Amino acid sequence: MGLNQHRAKFGIYTLAFILLATNAISPAMASIAEAFPEASPALVNTVLLIPQLMSVPFVIFGGAIAGKFSKKRLILIGLILFAGSGVVGYFTQSLALLIASRAAFGVGYGLLVPCSLGIASDIFFGTEEFDRVIGMEYSLKS
Repeated sequence: MGLNQHRAKFGIYTLAFILLATNAISPAMASIAEAFPEASPALVNTVLLIPQLMSVPFVIFGGAIAGKFSKKRLILIGLILFAGSGVVGYFTQSLALLIASRAAFGVGYGLLVPCSLGIASDIFFGTEEFDRVIGMEYSLKS
């Protein structure tokens, strides 16, 4: 296995590990509800649901988007949105801004998911290693 394949595996596995953070907010939901007592429970739950809703179009159309832009650029944009919105959400005192940051978080997630699969397909498709890489990626995301 060449150096590029090792780097690709490292990148794919790193993205999979980063994407675990999507549900990391779940244990904090009670604290979020306490921080915003005037908000309805449904509105507070939006903090948890909005990233998944925002990621869907980007996951579905990720292949088409990746065809127009390089995977490297999409990964960079996705990581900036993902990390930047996560930091904003930590420091905000506004529920509306928290929800908006979580929406950007979902867009970043939606950009990253198809890119990791695309890299695996570009480098490993048609080889025995492809199944191992995809299996490891999905086990890391779980």
